[in-house]
Parts: sequence; structure tokens; C-alpha cells
Amino acid sequence: MEKLVQLSLLYDTYQSLLTKTQRDIFEQYYYEDRSLNEIADINKISKQAVSGNLHRAEENLYELEEKMNLLKKNDEMKAFLEKLIPHLTNEELVEEAKTLAQRM
Repeated sequence: MEKLVQLSLLYDTYQSLLTKTQRDIFEQYYYEDRSLNEIADINKISKQAVSGNLHRAEENLYELEEKMNLLKKNDEMKAFLEKLIPHLTNEELVEEAKTLAQRM
């Protein structure tokens, strides 16, 4: 389950940097819960091609996070905001900071 959550977060962040085929196969496998055989039939490609594209998509997502650290930076900014909120005196800023922290 942890792998699925991690991959979903990575996909949400970096999907535009994957190929269209990798995005399609990733979504069919993880979000539509299709088997490799089903995906192969739908896309009229071999099961091996599906497996290869899925594996490359996963590797690319992990490599992108390793190089860019966007998820890590997002977590750090959220933690900073949560520490900052108690020290804010302007109620409007407090609400904006809480909203931003929730969206992160």
C-alpha cells in the first residue's frame, strides 16, 4: 500500500514528464486496476511491452523525485507553515497559511 501511495504522489507531481504511453499504462494499471493482459489487449501491444512501459514509468518517477525533490520540498514547506501559524497575529494570514498547508 505504501508503494501505491508513494507512486500516486510522484505521478501527481511528475506525470507531465512521462511519455503519453507511460501515462496511459500507469493510469490503467494503478487507477483503473487493470491487469497487464487487459492493458495489452486494450492498447494492442504485448504484455511484455506493457510491463516494460510500466517499469520505466515507475523508474522515471523515482528518478525525477531524486533529482528534483519536489515532494520533499513540499513536505518541508508544509512543516514550516505549520510551525509558523501559531506565531501569526493577523487572522487573515492565519487562515491563508492554514489553507495553504492543507492543500500541500
